[in-house]
Amino acid sequence: MSGISYKIIAAPIDSRTVSVGSGAKYLNSAGRQRIATAKHVTKGSQRVYVQPYKDGEAIGAPVRAKVRELPDSDVSVLIPVSAVVGDAREIAKPSSTIEDGKLIGAGGFKGSTWRPDRKTSVIGKQKEKTIEVDNQSDFNKGDSGMPLVDKSGKIVAVASALVEQAWATQLGSGQKNASKVIAYDLRDRRLYQDLMAA
Repeated sequence: MSGISYKIIAAPIDSRTVSVGSGAKYLNSAGRQRIATAKHVTKGSQRVYVQPYKDGEAIGAPVRAKVRELPDSDVSVLIPVSAVVGDAREIAKPSSTIEDGKLIGAGGFKGSTWRPDRKTSVIGKQKEKTIEVDNQSDFNKGDSGMPLVDKSGKIVAVASALVEQAWATQLGSGQKNASKVIAYDLRDRRLYQDLMAA
């Protein structure tokens, strides 16, 4: 089943807070379903659920998941206790370089509305397992953990943080402000190995 997005619901972090994020479904080296997301979405939570969405509608009931935090990154792997609907994407193989080109924001979450795939261009270089992407695709709260995929549909990274900057004016773009998204590059060799072993 294609066109599926994954909303991550983590609760409770405290007595009043529910954390919401996005996730990327993939298969590990043993062929088992896993969901990659941002670690800060699930950190400190007692219960974590994966809710599949398609065309803005929830599909079935949320699926409970166990959390495995990966070291030295803002990436966690969710291990569903039962099957989660939707096709798994392949994670791009480890690479030491980042090719310029287009990435696709694959189904981010904004409020109560799931958005279609959005194009965003790579503007940065790999640095400490991360890449930087410009924010022309309007990443927002709830997009943490959203997969970025290449034009062949393979997962390249998961969104981690949105950083506001004022460098656009300095570059002569005419904009007063600019922002970038820090995403963890899953093609980092260590991260890739941890994802496959989870």
